[in-house]
Amino acid sequence: MDVGEGPPAAAPPLGPSPQGPEEAIAAYEAEQLAAQWSTALRRTLADPRRVRVDYQPIVDLERGVVRGYEALARFTEAPSVPPRDWFAAATQLGFGGALESELAQAALVSRRLLNRKRFIAINVSRGALLSAEVAAVFSREGSLSGIVVEVPGDEQGVDRTQVIAALETLRQRGALVALDGLGGADLAGLAALRPEIVKLDAGRLSGLADGIADGELLDTCATVARKLGAWLVVKNVESEAMLDGLLRRGVPFAQGYALGRPQSALGEVPRELAAHIREGTAAHVESGSLAGLLERVPTVRPSRSEITAAFAGDPSLEYVLCVDTAGRPNGVVDRSGHDRGTPPRDVLLVPTGVALSEAVRRVIGRPLETRFDPLVCVDQRGVAEGIVPVDRLLGALVR
Repeated sequence: MDVGEGPPAAAPPLGPSPQGPEEAIAAYEAEQLAAQWSTALRRTLADPRRVRVDYQPIVDLERGVVRGYEALARFTEAPSVPPRDWFAAATQLGFGGALESELAQAALVSRRLLNRKRFIAINVSRGALLSAEVAAVFSREGSLSGIVVEVPGDEQGVDRTQVIAALETLRQRGALVALDGLGGADLAGLAALRPEIVKLDAGRLSGLADGIADGELLDTCATVARKLGAWLVVKNVESEAMLDGLLRRGVPFAQGYALGRPQSALGEVPRELAAHIREGTAAHVESGSLAGLLERVPTVRPSRSEITAAFAGDPSLEYVLCVDTAGRPNGVVDRSGHDRGTPPRDVLLVPTGVALSEAVRRVIGRPLETRFDPLVCVDQRGVAEGIVPVDRLLGALVR
């Protein structure tokens, strides 16, 4: 659901009664407006047919295919204002958790229609994430594989520690985390949140409307994403010129009207547009991806006994991947290190379809002590698909 940004256009905050006739009139009008919002919200919560969920595709700009969808709320009840105003009014009047939980539930229903390599991103404000209503919706789902919980870059008055703990609980059940608004979160908050996806608004890229992306800002955001091990998505891409500017810069993922409008069905990229994307990418970045270099290795739980058994079962095996219950990697072990009693090392996660040049940039950005550990490839749900040794990656580039 699209929570949006900024205060509502028609739901001013309530406060103490001011003095003077003009202030008294303003206070009366605010009270009347709050009452109207309260009525509209109660009607909407009582009848789910008054709101629907549309889905906007998130597109892989290397292959021209859909990788996931963002669930967006559309209200049919008056007043006719943007969805962000509905959510802001609901938060002010104490309906935030109830409204966001209803819409999260509606989006979760569509998960059964997903291709296994795709995801649905559900927007949840940080305040609502901590509510009992939203927690109950997610707890009823069991596994959250294929779900991305998307939170805003910053939200005043919400305890960051509690938000991180709530997101970690969802991660343990298979969800990924997206941060909407890369420029709105401080670096300490980013490091603590550890999002798997970060979003940058195309409106922040000067010149993009003319097909010329702000290279310095994009490079900075791409560097931040690489250090987090996250995927960068540029949103609000509204024209072909904007799309072409991103293709020239090698941006991996994007969403916006130029790539697909929100609709009730889980749509695909039109054939002509997909061809345009692939041609644009081929003209500006090296061909080839990690998929052709992938090496399948055993995946085990991070226990010494399971790791030992994996190495014992295949004397030629060099590496073993440790994964959680959802199949998401959380450590890599090499045979010699295991024999010395070294615990699993942190992993660098990269999408299997990422371009070779991008993979090398991520390798260079790693600390020296782990720079030559293998890259761990994951699908769009974050599930391990295999590894790519760094020497194999470099060899592919010089061929």
